[in-house]
Amino acid sequence: MNCRRVRQHLATLADVFDAATKVIRTSFPFASDLSDIARPVAIDGSLELVERGYYREAIFWIAITHSRCQMVLSAATSAELPQSLSDSYRELVADLGITSFADARRRGEEIERLLPRIWDVAERVMAANRRIENT
Repeated sequence: MNCRRVRQHLATLADVFDAATKVIRTSFPFASDLSDIARPVAIDGSLELVERGYYREAIFWIAITHSRCQMVLSAATSAELPQSLSDSYRELVADLGITSFADARRRGEEIERLLPRIWDVAERVMAANRRIENT
């Protein structure tokens, strides 16, 4: 995904984020991440990553935050979400290569296969930096 497309997803996320903050209940997981107070971190922080050239890193946080917002919006209303909010999420996951349930399942399996490697790298980093284990 190129930087221009990441910027588009971030702009859309800002609208979705604002809609979710209006309806979220505090009992929702990660509720504190979806609040007016957290907006500078979630939206402005992602924009700062993009502007510094770390748009690939930003898309991770954009996707996570957008997913959380979608869950909040879906839980908060019995009516259909506005089409633009639903469409923006579909576009985001499609750009991430997920256009079907089979794609989502395949991605989940890929992540599960990758976890032991990630764990190994994390352990090596901690072993090389013993002070990390003590914090």
